[in-house]
Parts: sequence; C-alpha cells; structure tokens
Amino acid sequence: MVADQEHALHDRAATARLRRDAFSQKVVRRAMPIAWLSMEGTPSVAPSPSAPTALPALPVAPALSRRDRRRQRSRTSWRDFPHIVRCASHGVVWIALLVPMVSELARGWRPYSDNAAIAARAYQSLSLHPPLVGMTTVAGNGHVLFDPGPLMFYLLAAPVHLDPSRGLFWGAALLCGAVLSVSIEAAWSAGLWVAGAVVAFTTLDLLWLTPNVFENLAWNAYFPVPFFMAAVVLAWVVALGRVRWWPVLVFVASVAAQSHLTFVIPSVVLTLMALIFGLLAARLRRPGWLITGVGVGLVCWLAPLCQEVGSGPGNLSALARSN
Repeated sequence: MVADQEHALHDRAATARLRRDAFSQKVVRRAMPIAWLSMEGTPSVAPSPSAPTALPALPVAPALSRRDRRRQRSRTSWRDFPHIVRCASHGVVWIALLVPMVSELARGWRPYSDNAAIAARAYQSLSLHPPLVGMTTVAGNGHVLFDPGPLMFYLLAAPVHLDPSRGLFWGAALLCGAVLSVSIEAAWSAGLWVAGAVVAFTTLDLLWLTPNVFENLAWNAYFPVPFFMAAVVLAWVVALGRVRWWPVLVFVASVAAQSHLTFVIPSVVLTLMALIFGLLAARLRRPGWLITGVGVGLVCWLAPLCQEVGSGPGNLSALARSN
C-alpha cells in the first residue's frame, strides 16, 4: 500500500517536472534569436552571456554569371521602359509647343485681326459684361452667327490681363500643353502608356506637317486642336472603364466644341459614346463621377444657355437651323 502511494507520488512529480521543462523550453525558444533556433542539436536553455557563442554561417548566394547579370539588367530596363516613355512623351509635347512659342515671341508677336478680337473678348471676360458666345462664324448663310460658346475667352482671360500684348499667345500654348499632359496621364492611369507615346508622336507630326497650328495657337480655329486630341484619348480611357475621367472629358470636349463649329459634332459623339461604353464596362456602382460630369457640363454651357433663353435670338438654336 505504501509502495503504491510512493509510486503515484513519483509519477506525479515526474509529470510536473516534464510540464515545467516544456514550458521553460517554449519560453526560451521565444526569447532566443532566430539564428540560434536554426541550429540543430542546441540545448533548450539560453547560452550564458559570459560564454561566447558561435553563430552559424549564413548561406551565401552563388555568384551570377555574365549572361545572368545581362538578363537581369535587361529585365530591369524593360520594367522601367514604360516610365521612360511616359516622361519622354511629356517632354516631347512641351518642346513641340514651347519652341514655336518662344520663336514667335522673339520675333515680336502681337495680336491682330481675329487674334485681336479674341484678346479683347478674353479681356472682357473678367468684367461685369462677359461674352456669352464665341467668335463670329460664316455658317449662317448671310446671318451673323457665332461659335457655340465663350470657354476659350474665359480660359485666356488671366493671361491676357497679366500680359495684354502677348499673354494671348503664351497662355494658349500653356493651356494646350497642360491638356495634352493630362491626356498622357489619363492614358498612363489606364495602363495605356503606348497611347501617351501616340499623343507625343501626333504632336510632333502635326508640328512637322502644319507648323502654322503651333505658330498661331491663339486663333480659335487652331486652339481647339490639342483639346480635341486630348478628348480622343480621354474617351478611349473612359470607354475602357476608367469612368472617373469622364468629367475631365466633358470639360475638354466642351472647350473644343465651343471654340469652333468644326469640333461640335465629333466632341459630342466622343463624350456620349465614351459614357455608354464606360457604363457597360464599369457599371453604375458609385454615380458620383456621373453627377460630377453632368455638373461640369452644365457649368461649361451655362453662358450659351443664358444667351439662348435671354433677350434676342438664341445663337444655339440659330446654329441648329443653319445649313
């Protein structure tokens, strides 16, 4: 009887000792460095601080051959190639716009004829009687009609006030460069870095074939050309499902449409088709971009609508009835 009790006590003491050893081993392993834990056959207690402990040697990566290093560099360079194209596209666009501008200003550019009328209306835009229509057009079969809207005058108002003699030209060049850069960034956001290169190439080609466009960007027939180019890229981006760019497309297309009658129908078609394909691609989960785009459109066309419903014949309805 006594022997059985002694055996039971001995077993319970052994079990308690095993549990205590397991707990101490778990605590020590949590406190030990990773390099010690990777060693096999080490004791379950931490080494004494006074005794130096030799750490195991870390594995060394094998040296790469010349061919492997060349392949690694080529993969890295190809990974950076889209970023290089993106930056180069911006540079090409701005060079193509700024070089003719600087050249014309150095030769003493001054507004005259239609440019003088545009400068006068741009200056008037910050007065109490801003223009509500665009430049005079010949689409009325003998009747005096105007381009759809005055957005071009509003955009050029600040440069003309800052520099009445030359602000019209450099303001137009800066605005056109900015809108083309926006189109490059929109293409980049959709993964279409090639489209940014196409914008830069088209700008260079336009400079090569028709340099008059960049030498007289302030004219209402040339000013909407970069805006329409940007509208094409933005419409492509929106149609692929990047619908947050649709309000920007509405603004850019409105500037192109109001500046000259030639761009009215293409700009409207681009805006509506991009909206339709964008809705099909992205669905209407969050309609904030749609509400913002409609609001931008109303603000852009507020002046022509006020002229339409005000006293006198409406310009928009007269343009719609004309041939």
